[in-house]
Amino acid sequence: MKVLVTLDSAASAESITRDVLAQPWPQDTSFDILHVHEKDPESTELSEALDQAVRSLTQCGYSATSHIFEGSPGAVILDAARLLKSNLIVLQARRRLGGTISQVLRNAKCSVQILRQKTGATHPCRVVLATDGSTESMKAAESLAARPWQAGTNALVVSVVELLEPPVVSLVGPDEPGFPTFAGDYRAARDSAQDSATRAGATIRGSCAQVQESIQVVTTDPAPAILAEAQRFNAGYIFVGAHDIRGIDRMLLGSVSHDVAVHAAATVEVVR
Repeated sequence: MKVLVTLDSAASAESITRDVLAQPWPQDTSFDILHVHEKDPESTELSEALDQAVRSLTQCGYSATSHIFEGSPGAVILDAARLLKSNLIVLQARRRLGGTISQVLRNAKCSVQILRQKTGATHPCRVVLATDGSTESMKAAESLAARPWQAGTNALVVSVVELLEPPVVSLVGPDEPGFPTFAGDYRAARDSAQDSATRAGATIRGSCAQVQESIQVVTTDPAPAILAEAQRFNAGYIFVGAHDIRGIDRMLLGSVSHDVAVHAAATVEVVR
């Protein structure tokens, strides 16, 4: 696995390296540490920070190399990922990097991780997998399963299906007599969500000590449901497929995967 870690400043290098090393990585993982500057040449402080990041990673048994490029950050990161044949780009979540994060999320050919240092994170680790049963969602499940999670890691599979029906106000529940005529569609959607959760759970069960399921049928944007479940679960990580849950790829990425990546309190990995 080849991971491209971006450092935006010398001051952030230590915290990013620490948070990267705290994650479970396959034994053959190698790291490229990248800094992009638009105008100012690299400083001695930055060079030393990059060197220290490389030393920290190599001391833990990983292969690591540093790179300093000039140009527009988003474009350079995307080009570097292609040049270095990266499987994953790691970006630290920072408000001032919002435009770069969105550009990379929308245009990267590989997976993208938005790294956050979550305050109050629990041990053992808690991981959320968002799925809708699609091919992209199963890739996210496989990526999660490939990580060597610490013993006792708990996972929550959040299976979300969007029911594209006109809004209906009803005083009875969908499983009760008198519910509007598309109740059958609701049940079919819930069955589909359950099937997706079962398949995703089976994929990750060997990597996690405990796997729970949350079935969500929504008639609005699915992203808030995923975010709410991740918050309730106190997740440290969220894995989601790089597609819109309605099945429209890349152009409408902002409506689900992008929103989860940008607004979550946890580290989010958008898997391709």
